[in-house]
Amino acid sequence: MSDGPVVIFVDFANHDFSAERTEALKPMAEEIGRAPGFLWKIWTEDRAAGRAGGVYLFESRALAETYVEAHRVRLAKRGVHEMVAEYRTINPALSAINGAPLG
Repeated sequence: MSDGPVVIFVDFANHDFSAERTEALKPMAEEIGRAPGFLWKIWTEDRAAGRAGGVYLFESRALAETYVEAHRVRLAKRGVHEMVAEYRTINPALSAINGAPLG
């Protein structure tokens, strides 16, 4: 387990990139923002591949893992049953040189 911030890469199949989808997901974005240990998220889309997801920063691995399990449940309710989540620790010294928003 890491004592510092952890990045999560989340990816899943998605074929709806409409403005209506974006509007409908605003409440989810607000809910994500209230997760314990959450610092930020960048929402990602690959329209050509039919993939969506995000890059997240959490205060710790434990809080990130707790979030991912809750997010799996939330996505399953929307019909997404195959979500990939990868965890990475960060190097804050080098990241700061390159302007990383570390919170």
